[in-house]
Amino acid sequence: ARAFALSMLNITVNPDAALYRKAKELNFGRPVTNEIYGVIVSGARYVVQGFDKGVLYVKEGDWGNVQQTPWLG
Repeated sequence: ARAFALSMLNITVNPDAALYRKAKELNFGRPVTNEIYGVIVSGARYVVQGFDKGVLYVKEGDWGNVQQTPWLG
């Protein structure tokens, strides 16, 4: 049911993705954005996704090292 509801918002849920798994572990709530690929910071490529309680990001290929940051504002 949750995946269906999110699909109505055009948010794709990948339960095997590192960001989604970390969000569940941290009780970060539901995803509020899709995974955003190719975000470049200091020459490194990241994947970023927003959740109810903050933003998770991980360097591409370093899937076991998911980091978090709060929403700004």
